[in-house]
Amino acid sequence: MARGISVVVAERLSDGLAVLLLSTLGVIAFPRYWLAFAIVLAGLLSVIVISQVRPAALWLLDLSARILLLKRISAGLREFYEGSFALFRPLALLVGVGLGMLSWLGEGIGFYLILLGLGLPPGFSLASAAVFVLAFSTIIGAVSALPGGLGAAEASIAGMLVLTAGLTAPQASAAALLIRLATLWFGVTLGLLVWAFSPDLFAIQERTTDVES
Repeated sequence: MARGISVVVAERLSDGLAVLLLSTLGVIAFPRYWLAFAIVLAGLLSVIVISQVRPAALWLLDLSARILLLKRISAGLREFYEGSFALFRPLALLVGVGLGMLSWLGEGIGFYLILLGLGLPPGFSLASAAVFVLAFSTIIGAVSALPGGLGAAEASIAGMLVLTAGLTAPQASAAALLIRLATLWFGVTLGLLVWAFSPDLFAIQERTTDVES
């Protein structure tokens, strides 16, 4: 379980770095978001750096074993760290962040097309704003710790569109809902379809057979 959780955390962190890098130019253009950008970036980099400085990480793990509240899960924390140490190696992290940037850039272009469909004039500034707003709102959704950033991401997308691209509130709300339907809920639907038609991927049939026998 602990080793598996490290995979999820590594994916989230590499994804976070990818969207942060994509939103860098936007933060420069809109300095009011610089503080939040810097805090999130520092947090992500701190986790990665500490995981790779093995003596420091092992010292923290040893310290957790002496703390009463963490003593019971110290073995799981150590297993989690071993998985994270491998996944945050420079080459693996570079590949993960690079793929993340490509995928999030594709979503940003999709968001730009949605804005064009809502009647906004085409141009590089609108495309840049679309990528920046989507990337930065994704970070806000992730920091909120809500599943899929529900609510937090939509509100930040709509609010930032009003502030940065000059959209009206109805336009911004429509754009936020459309991009979330095209990204988050499209992915959720795909996952449910796979689950429905391929239960063997999750070993559900094998577990049922074991229980019956």
